[in-house]
Amino acid sequence: MSTESSRQWLPFSEVRQPFQALLWAIYREVPHSFVIPTHFKLSVRDGNLLWVSGQVPRFNHEIRHTGVVGQDISLEQAREAARLCTANFLSIVAAACDGDLERVEQIVRITGYVRAPSDFGAQSEVINAASEVLVQVFGDRGQHARSAIGVQSLPGGAAVEIEGVVRLKD
Repeated sequence: MSTESSRQWLPFSEVRQPFQALLWAIYREVPHSFVIPTHFKLSVRDGNLLWVSGQVPRFNHEIRHTGVVGQDISLEQAREAARLCTANFLSIVAAACDGDLERVEQIVRITGYVRAPSDFGAQSEVINAASEVLVQVFGDRGQHARSAIGVQSLPGGAAVEIEGVVRLKD
C-alpha cells in the first residue's frame, strides 16, 4: 500500500501550491514524519465527509506539550500545542486530497480537548489557536462549528487533542 492515494499523512513539502507556501508562512517548524497507527485510520471518508481522528501535538515521533494546562504548561504553550495538533490535522486532510487542499469545500467541525484541572475555564482560548489556523488557511471555508472540552487525561500525556470533520469537493 505505497500508492499516493493510500497515504494517511502528507508532509507540508508535498502539499500543492498555493497552500504549501501559506502553510510554511504559518508554521516555522513542521513535522516531517508521522506515526501511522496499526489498528485504526487517521481519517475515514464517508461520501464527501472526511472524519479526521484525534491529533495530539506530535512532532515526528515525539509528543510535545505534555502535562496539565494551567499547572505544568502555560496557556500560550497550550495554544502552541493546539497549533501543532492542527498541523497534523491538515497533513491528514492533505493526504486524503492527494496534496490538493483546494479540494476542501468546508471545515465542518472540530472538537478540541484540553487537559486541565477542574477549575480551568480557558479551553476556548486554547482551541481558538486551532480555529485561527484553519481560517488563515481556508478563509471562509475554514469557519466551522466547534466544541472545546476540558478533560482529565489525553493519550501520551498530551495537553491538547484536536479532531474534526471536513467536507471535500467531488
